[in-house]
Amino acid sequence: MLPLVWAIKTAAHDGLSWVIAAALVVSIGSGVLFFRRQNRSATPMLDIKLFGYAPFWTSILANFLSIVGSSGSSSSSRNTCNWCSDSAHWLPVW
Repeated sequence: MLPLVWAIKTAAHDGLSWVIAAALVVSIGSGVLFFRRQNRSATPMLDIKLFGYAPFWTSILANFLSIVGSSGSSSSSRNTCNWCSDSAHWLPVW
């Protein structure tokens, strides 16, 4: 996970390079190895078969969409209040 997050953040800031590409390859490779090991293990940390169970993946999807929706509405309302306070010289309520 760490190489993936680092690669995305660094690529957004500095652009692509061979170090970022190597970090992406390492993160994808380790993810593939993790899932292969979990599928073969008798007692996996994360049972991949759960994602085939409809109530499980729909609850994961609903949680993800609610987080995205709430963070999006929160940031858009803050931007609107900042725009109003800057353009009309109003102070925000909070």
